[in-house]
Amino acid sequence: METRSLECQKKMSEKYWFYLAFENSVCEEYVTEKLGRALDTHSIPISMANQTGVQLPPHSYLKVPVDTGKVTAEGIAELAQQMKKLMTDREEYM
Repeated sequence: METRSLECQKKMSEKYWFYLAFENSVCEEYVTEKLGRALDTHSIPISMANQTGVQLPPHSYLKVPVDTGKVTAEGIAELAQQMKKLMTDREEYM
């Protein structure tokens, strides 16, 4: 089973720039294992902005902007712009 997981991680690191690291519920002090999984695949994790307890190196992940506890169309547009910028500037992505 572990071999299959490693194969999947390898494929992800070759194909995907970003990794959605969401949980089905949000707790400020909880850090999902999905953040670590994204870093293992050399993808940039995207987490919910209200996970303030996340302790990752600066500029190593993106946050979905949340306005008064809700994700908005404006927040998604802002996130999309950040992603586009990183995809066109390989040095900043690294």
